[in-house]
Amino acid sequence: MNFMNKTNPIGVLDYADEGLQYVKIITQRIPNEKIIYFNNRIEGVLDSASLTGLAEEGVDLLIKKNSKAIVVVSLSLGNNTLEHLRNKYKQITFIPFFTPTADVRNIDHNLEGMGVRCTLGAQAKHEFYVDDEITFTNQYEKVIGSKPDYVEKIK
Repeated sequence: MNFMNKTNPIGVLDYADEGLQYVKIITQRIPNEKIIYFNNRIEGVLDSASLTGLAEEGVDLLIKKNSKAIVVVSLSLGNNTLEHLRNKYKQITFIPFFTPTADVRNIDHNLEGMGVRCTLGAQAKHEFYVDDEITFTNQYEKVIGSKPDYVEKIK
């Protein structure tokens, strides 16, 4: 697979409910980029192995969707899981995005540095893979102010 294509989407990996705020910031600051969003909300406390397994499930889906980079927006994944993902999936750039104001510049800078920032000028269509379509759609409309382009239930 050729991940380094300007028209490939940015993957967003989220395991909490704050991810839509980050999607909103990304789409406002980098409007030409297509977003593939994966959210499988974590309920309760998980051990490290379970957390890593969930993260790998999300990364696998984002890779199948040809994501050129994966933005990690969930603090609940932790640094150990992020390091594991970087070691296992060396072909993908992982960009942590835990503080919205500073980190969106980091995303833009990483894409620019890799030479894969999309400059096509068209408003991108985004895809969302979530554990609860109805709840997600309601949250999306509240946070973003419109209906999502495409939502699919995972599992």
